[in-house]
Amino acid sequence: MRLRIEQFELDLNTEFTTASQTVTTRKGAVIIVTDGETYGIGEATPLAGWTESTEACYRALSALPNSLGDHDIDGLLHQLSDTPAARHGVELALLDYAARKESVPLYTHISDSKLTQTSVPVNATIGSVDGQKLSQQVESAINQGYETIKVKAGKASPDVDKNRIERVRSIAGPSVSIRVDVNESWNLRTAQAATHWINKADVEYLEQPLPRECLEEHAELNRSANVAIDEGLYKYDITSIIEKNAAAYLICKPMAIGGILPTRKIARQARNAGIEPVITTTIDGAIARTAATHLAVSLAPLPACGLATGQLLAEDHCRFPIHVDSGVFTVPDAVGLGIDRSEL
Repeated sequence: MRLRIEQFELDLNTEFTTASQTVTTRKGAVIIVTDGETYGIGEATPLAGWTESTEACYRALSALPNSLGDHDIDGLLHQLSDTPAARHGVELALLDYAARKESVPLYTHISDSKLTQTSVPVNATIGSVDGQKLSQQVESAINQGYETIKVKAGKASPDVDKNRIERVRSIAGPSVSIRVDVNESWNLRTAQAATHWINKADVEYLEQPLPRECLEEHAELNRSANVAIDEGLYKYDITSIIEKNAAAYLICKPMAIGGILPTRKIARQARNAGIEPVITTTIDGAIARTAATHLAVSLAPLPACGLATGQLLAEDHCRFPIHVDSGVFTVPDAVGLGIDRSEL
């Protein structure tokens, strides 16, 4: 089986701003494995702060052998443990290849039981914008049928964010779920003070309000508002989060965790402990977003997942094969990922 790496760069429609960084372009690599008849496709799109750097990802991928036939695959994946985006891409290509060999969709290949649904709800994401831009983006999400909206916060003052969330609630009405993602920007005192207006606005959860090191403080905060751990998952393992009762929700990014199989394992551990998993992406290309949707379907039912990030890209490396309708993603009954190699 041969392995090929193809680098790519995708521009965003507009810069996407969070409390921690501004993203304008996404660089990564498409990974293709083939035995001459069957192939598999993967994607490695690193994002600093969650994964290795782009340079480290490229170095790890370039160090792999061109021929995998005589190599221990588990050993090669272990070799990529410190570069999760690279590992994600290689594992995905191998899983897509295996699903195509079985002539089944990827979600069937990774599931250990018969699935009853092939759809998952998704949330719309609003960046750190304010004023008319905020109102327009919320209204657009509502008009597109989204029933869950995630709002980035933490870049402005808590009072400004309070007014922003109140405006979102006013526009969205009581039937739409609202999430607030702070990206580690508050301290415990600020977060505790914010729980009053967070709960008054009926916010579903407060995502990573404190720095990732603050597990004990997240546990304390989780007693007065629903906390979702995101960045903290890459500082502490899922066992520590469960033991401390530090979260009501767990944000699971396959690209940052290092593949859809380890992500599925963590998500199931969280669910068994009473923590709701939410599958999200790191503003990835179509291949990785498709894989994350297959993963979400394999775990369904789930709360709304953060998979609707494709509209942030001005270009993509292939067609997104998922059917999108009113805030719901449905995976078609096609083999593997459902992406044809000829489209790349």
